[in-house]
Parts: sequence; structure tokens; C-alpha cells
Amino acid sequence: MEKFAFYNNPQINLIDPAKWNQAKEISSFLAEKIAALSGEPLNSIIVERPKDRTKGDYSTNYAMQQAKKQGKNPLEIAIELANKLKTDPEFGDYFEKIEAVRPGFINFSLKKAKVLVLLADQINTDNGTKYQEILAGKRISFEFAHPNPFKAFHIGHLRNIILGESIIRILEEVGAEVIRVNYQGDVGMHIAKSIWGILTLEKNQGIKMIDFENKNPKEKVGFLGKAYAQGATAYNENLAAKAEILCINALVYTAGQEIEEKKYQTKLKTDYKKLIPADNKYDLKQIEKIWLTGRAWSLDYLRSNIYTRVYSHFVREYMESETMKLAEDNISLAKDAGILSESQGALIFAGEKYGLDTQVFVNSLGLPTYQGKELGLAPLEFGDHGTIDLSIHNVAVEQITFFKVTFKVKELLNPTKYQGKMYHNAYEFVGLKRGKMSSRTGNVVLAEDILDEAHQKIYQILKDRKGFTDSEKQKIAEKVAIGAVKYSFLNISPFSYLAFDLETSLNFEGNSGPYLQYSFARANKLVKDAENQNVSTEKADLGYLESAEEIALAKQLISFPEAVIEAAKALSPNVITNFLFELAQLFNAFYKTNRILKEENLNKQLARIELTRLTKNKLEKGLNLLGIKTVEKM
Repeated sequence: MEKFAFYNNPQINLIDPAKWNQAKEISSFLAEKIAALSGEPLNSIIVERPKDRTKGDYSTNYAMQQAKKQGKNPLEIAIELANKLKTDPEFGDYFEKIEAVRPGFINFSLKKAKVLVLLADQINTDNGTKYQEILAGKRISFEFAHPNPFKAFHIGHLRNIILGESIIRILEEVGAEVIRVNYQGDVGMHIAKSIWGILTLEKNQGIKMIDFENKNPKEKVGFLGKAYAQGATAYNENLAAKAEILCINALVYTAGQEIEEKKYQTKLKTDYKKLIPADNKYDLKQIEKIWLTGRAWSLDYLRSNIYTRVYSHFVREYMESETMKLAEDNISLAKDAGILSESQGALIFAGEKYGLDTQVFVNSLGLPTYQGKELGLAPLEFGDHGTIDLSIHNVAVEQITFFKVTFKVKELLNPTKYQGKMYHNAYEFVGLKRGKMSSRTGNVVLAEDILDEAHQKIYQILKDRKGFTDSEKQKIAEKVAIGAVKYSFLNISPFSYLAFDLETSLNFEGNSGPYLQYSFARANKLVKDAENQNVSTEKADLGYLESAEEIALAKQLISFPEAVIEAAKALSPNVITNFLFELAQLFNAFYKTNRILKEENLNKQLARIELTRLTKNKLEKGLNLLGIKTVEKM
């Protein structure tokens, strides 16, 4: 099946795909000129910034696209078009060089004067507002994080929340209003296994849940994790334990049903009490208390030890248990409409005629599956927050088929409400360069352990530095550690497998979070020192920027809007990391080869300080889009 990027995916109706590129001043100018001269559709003209800047500042492969169609050598087409473009008087305002090169690219080099005009525009407008209005008026529900109460928040969840947080900030930067939601599995077999483990630990080892009431959140979830590991192992190895866990699962659904019935003041159609076996030895109220207590512990831990720490928050945290009433209603409607059908005691969606898999929405026990619960979640996400133009689910690639099927069922149920308004952002898996992860035994790579280890390693680097209190060192270590981990997670396409390496992420040199934070701190110090010396850049004349390093840095700064647009188009924060790394490299090269505060020529000094200030601002803004905090000194 053909894959489409987010911005031009035919399955979603958000905005005209052409609107993205129209917000790029120089790229859109070039594309419009080429389209006018060639007669080709504007949306077919590709103009990009080449990776090798020695080739030019912008490039098009138009000639290679046309070669087969026109039956000509692509270089011949490129030369013809380049010559036509050179005769356009407007090009003289923008470019100093237009060159056709093998095998058929046309490269464009900006005039220094134009670069400095665009750079000057940033001083008062902060890049202008054109790109910040692309999604203006659009309201996007963004579902991310997805931890399950009673289970560990592991490295996979960490990629989800780090990626989701950055994408949200990028979408907001291009004008969208984003509603942050979280969907957490608080019913199901993992809950039953955990509760069985809790009861077994008390019976066999005397470890009681009540003993942890006054413990800190980390100790509480440590106990829950131990209980889950015990229950998960027993479920797979002991038939008697498996039967007991199945019984507890029915009790949890029954408890959840009673809570839902009180909320809705109605009676759910399915009677989950019927699923409880006759030889049940558990008390429903006891199971309900353990379930609600463990859930509260999990949520408290996630909010205090994870969400706050990675600078994320949610407008709404949905629970699977609260979807049951709406799930039952919509499953019933889907059955009556012939969308779902009975098969071997279950309710299924037969997807073959739509080119999709067949999936179960209610199992043979009468319990809604994940697919069934999705029919209860959708009305909440689309109904709790006003009009929603798009609902994005940030979930790894293993759920591609799941979302294709559930999207189709929802569209068939209510095309007006759902069709063209749902998108699965299917990112790839994450792991370590060593070993495997498995949640069956509880042997997982915990997110908090990664963050803690990063913090300790950064603190060891900082601990002997002079001029800082220990408290300051700890605060800096935390910001740098979180930044290091986040940058490492984001500095690769979301659609590529990520082999996380902690040591590489903590490197202060090279393509890393600490390197960018250090570059910001350097630029920030220069600006602060200038302010302390009462040096004002209010009348700085950027025309005094002349060196190769200055112009290269200026060119990178003016390309910031295009980086944001490309990151938003593809839901890919790595576009921002690439921009920031190149910006930091160019700034440090400029810093090493040009005097700034000590420059004797006042006009050059003011221009260089202003260039430094603009760099500092873009580093800060770009890092913020990644969800990374800056540090003023390191």
C-alpha cells in the first residue's frame, strides 16, 4: 500500500497540501517562477535546501522529473530553464548565481544583500507570522503517552511521550490549537495479573499493599511492578493461577461496570457478573479497592515522576474503564447496521471487502477488546473538547492494522463525524544497543532509570566545576540530562528504529543535546556580557556582516521557518534537530574566527552581537520545540 506523508495524506482533510509550501518565502517564489515558465502544476515543482551548502542555498530537480516526459537529457532541460530564469529581473533581487549542474539539478545561491534583509526582518518580527498561520483555526486532538496503570513506564513509552510532546509544540508553532490527551489501559488482563500478584505476595510473603500507603510514588509502583511480574509468570506457567486471574479480570470489569452505571445512571447491556465463575473465592469489593488504589498510585507516580520531569501535561487522561458505556452503545449500533457480525460467539469486523483484516470487537466471553473500547473512546475525544478537525494517535507501528480497522468501523458508523479526521502517527520501535526488552517478566528498561542514570553522569561531569553551588549543579544536571535523552530520541526519524545509546547522548561534543545547550549558553553569555557593558544593538547595521562565517550563519538563521514547516509537514522533529546542529556548528565557527565583544570597529561589533543574539533566540526556540530547556551557564 502506498505511503503518504502526513501533510498530503489523502485519508485526512485538514488543509490544502499546497498551503505548507506557500508559507516558504524563497522556495515558493522559486516554485511559482518555474511553474509559470514551464506550464507545469505548481504542486509538482520541488524546491529544497541541499544538504551540501557548497552547491547552493536552494535546488530543484525539475529537469530530472521532466527528462523522460520530454525525451531530453535532464542537463539540457536544466540549462534551458536556468537561462530563462536568469532573464527574470526579480531574480536579480534574490540570487547572485543560478547554475545547472549534472545530472540535471539547478542550484540557486542567495545574494548577500537579500540574506541580510531577511535577517533584519527577524529582529522585529521573529520570522514573521506567515508560517505560524498554516494551521490557524485548526483544532487537533493529540493522543500520546499511553502507559498502563500497574505496569512499568518503559523506554517504549519514553519514545512515545518525547516524540508526542515535540510534535505538539511544532504543530502549535504553525498555528494549530492542540488538545493533549492520554489514553491509559486500566482494565484488562494486565490489571488482573497485577491484582493476583498483589494477593499472592500478601499470602505467601506477607507483603501487604497497605504497607506501602505512606511510601513514595516510586516505591509504590515498584511494588506494583513486582506483583505484575509475579502474575504474568504464573498466568503462563500455572493453569490454576490462570483460571484465578481470568476470574479477577471478570471482577474488575464488573467493578468498572458498576462505577460506569452510577456515572451514567443507566444499566449497561452486558452483565459482566455472569462471567464470574461459580467457584469464585474473591470478594468484589476487595478487588475493586485494590484496583482503584493501584490505579491511583500509578497515576500519581506518572504525573510526579515522569510527566512533570519530561515537561509534558494533558488536558484529559482517559481510562479504558470509562469507555464501556459508549463502547456498548456503538458496538450495538455497528451490529444493527451490519458493520459488525457474529462469529463463533464473538462480534467481529470482516474487513476483507475493504482490503483490511478481520478483527474481534467483542470476544466470546462478552468482553470488549481493544478494538471495541476504541468505539467508546472516539465519542469522548471528539465530544469533550468542542469541534475537532483531526485526531492524531501517536502509537507505534505494531498497531497499524488496528487503526486501519477501527478507523474504518468509525467512518462506517458516522462518516460525517469521523471520515478524514483521524490519523495514526505510526512511529518505529526503540531499544538499546544491547539486549532485549520483555514486559512478560517485568524485565524492562525503565524510563526513570534512563533519566536517573543520565542525571548522575552529567552531575559527575559538573561536580568539580567552580562558581556553582551544589544545588545549581543538580538543577543544571537535570536539564542537561533530560535534554540529552530527548535529543537522542528525536535526532532520528520517528519512522526509523531507534537503538538508544546513553553514552553517545551525553557527549558534550558532536550532534547531541548537551552540545546545543552549551552553544546556547555560550551565545547567551556573550549577549549578557554586552548588556552588562551597556552595549545596545538597537541601531546595529547588519550590512557590516561580511565574513564567510557571518554570512553562512545568517543564511542558516533565515531558514528557520522552512525547518519548522518541514518538521510539521512530516511530524518529524529530527528536521529541527538537524537545523539546530548545523546552526550550532556555524555559530561556533563564527565565534572562533570573528572577534565579537572585543571588535574595535563599533559597527562590526554591534552587527556581530546582534547576529549572536538572533542565534541565541533561534537555539532557544528550536530547543523549546523539541521540549528541551536551555541552561544559561554550564
